[in-house]
Amino acid sequence: MNLKNLYNGFRSHPESGWVLKAQSAQSLYDFVKTHDIKKVLELGGGIGLSTAIIALALKEKGREYTIDTVEQYEKCTALARKMIPEELQKGITFHRIDSALHEFKEIPGQYFMNFKELPEPPEGGWDLVVVDGPGPMLLDGRFV
Repeated sequence: MNLKNLYNGFRSHPESGWVLKAQSAQSLYDFVKTHDIKKVLELGGGIGLSTAIIALALKEKGREYTIDTVEQYEKCTALARKMIPEELQKGITFHRIDSALHEFKEIPGQYFMNFKELPEPPEGGWDLVVVDGPGPMLLDGRFV
């Protein structure tokens, strides 16, 4: 398996509308390959492409790794479990966690989303945090 095949497998899925563009996928892969990373927190796992890219890069480096990937939608978590190749899932923990919407009085009309909780950090903390979520939420019948 290589990055191109992995990427094309995700890109061809009907639910791939939100996945990374090819250039961003390559940049993420290169970054992980060239930095001392073993423990990753990914916020907004989606259908799993970023998670799979990080896992592939770490596996190719011969590293033991842990990836905590957090997603708000069960459908996405289920797809990620299905789409990420089994040989990459060894160090991945999937977390389905609700998101919350916040509005600060100092910035009226601007909403901020975050996850209601996060997984417990590993000893020494994470080496890399990738933020790609949470995704859009409905507020009064409209996406924000």
